[in-house]
Amino acid sequence: MSGNIPTNFKIARVIMIHKKNSKQEMGNYRPISMENQIAKIWERVLNARLMLHLNRNNRLTRRQHGFRPKRGCHTNLFEAQEKIVRQSDIHGAVIETWSFDLQKAFDLLDHGKALRLCHTAGINGHVGKSIENWLTQRHQYVQCNKETSDPRIVNRSCIQGSVLGPTMWLIYVQSLLDRLEDENVDHYAYTDDVAIVAKISTKEEIDQFKETLDILLKWGTDYDMKWGAHKTQRLAIRYQKCGAGKPPEIHFDEKKIMATNKIESLGMYLDASGIPNAQQERVKKDIKVMRILIAKNYRIRTLEILERLYTTYILPKINYCSPIYHTGKASHLKGIKKELKNFWRLCDTKYKPKNVMGLEEQLIFNDLKFMYKIKHGLSPIEFNDYFTIREIEIATSEKIKPQPYKRGTRKAFAMYTFTQRIDKYWNYLPKETRKLKFGPFKEKLKEILMSEKKKRHRQNLLNFGLDTNVMGAPHGINE
Repeated sequence: MSGNIPTNFKIARVIMIHKKNSKQEMGNYRPISMENQIAKIWERVLNARLMLHLNRNNRLTRRQHGFRPKRGCHTNLFEAQEKIVRQSDIHGAVIETWSFDLQKAFDLLDHGKALRLCHTAGINGHVGKSIENWLTQRHQYVQCNKETSDPRIVNRSCIQGSVLGPTMWLIYVQSLLDRLEDENVDHYAYTDDVAIVAKISTKEEIDQFKETLDILLKWGTDYDMKWGAHKTQRLAIRYQKCGAGKPPEIHFDEKKIMATNKIESLGMYLDASGIPNAQQERVKKDIKVMRILIAKNYRIRTLEILERLYTTYILPKINYCSPIYHTGKASHLKGIKKELKNFWRLCDTKYKPKNVMGLEEQLIFNDLKFMYKIKHGLSPIEFNDYFTIREIEIATSEKIKPQPYKRGTRKAFAMYTFTQRIDKYWNYLPKETRKLKFGPFKEKLKEILMSEKKKRHRQNLLNFGLDTNVMGAPHGINE
């Protein structure tokens, strides 16, 4: 392996896809890069070796959740939510969460600086030479209808449409995350989105946070990146009871950032109240919009057709990061349930198909799948960070309990989080079910939630999980 690659591996065809608003504005188009298919196979082989090196040598922080296996928006939001609640529990709710976004980050990645970062990460030899050759003398041309532009050299961007491009970004942005790690800043990243959780109350804390903002701006200058100050969001969790007063005035990149009661991050609303009312309302509205569009564009003749439309268009809206917005309280789901009833009425029936789980069952199903992955090491989330094994169950490692919160006065704020309610579902499952492989586990779980033969157990599971007034855990099924 010499490190040299064919020239036709380094040329791309770019087509422009309109996003929104005026078609006359170039900023409203998204460029899509089409690469040589053989080149993608070669990149996949090289990327496998590259990721193996990065993971073996801990070159990527666990706080980066984008472009990595077993990670995603749900793991990022879970850890961010838990950090918010636990910091609030410690500091009496004087906590803020800031969400930052980079402008055209993937288009501005500098190839020369990316290569230097690769060298710093220990990527040398033939692999390093291959990456250097891959980034050098790259060309692209734009195709619009049947017209094409002249090829031009590309010295920036993550190389859209490539396999190696996302990994190049991980290496690039790691230089920022390292700086934040060195300053002990609580941060979470998903590709180019960065969230920071901090206590900002005293003058010392405010000054320290301003230093953190300076780190972001300095990194942007060093690596030719521009922060979108207009997209910066600030969530303030500052209850009147704690006597914190109004959030302090803070500027970022010469723009005053106002504190709000909710922010949007990765398609999810984070709410200062601790109850994700805003996100539940969003799910409700999304279902309503899809219902209206389906009614206008499809002739629904049978319940089977409606079921297929539900699986395709409605269920993804319900499932997206549901362990984060699901509170386990039935009253919080009334709006969503109402819209689902209206959806099934599109087929002149008030009943859903028997092989479709109800809303509560579906959310509990998603919760338990997520818990299974955490418990069995299939998720980057560390089990011991949030849960312990009940002392009477240590020998079998079966039943779990959440890590307790310190302040009893903050129970109302934290009682609906995933970690504080999932033990009630998990511990109620049969021992045999908890020990199954993931595939059989899902099938058995569906059986428990949907089988008419186990209707009593199913109802017990739902009632216990969804009724916050029930005290004490029931005995597990078949235990």
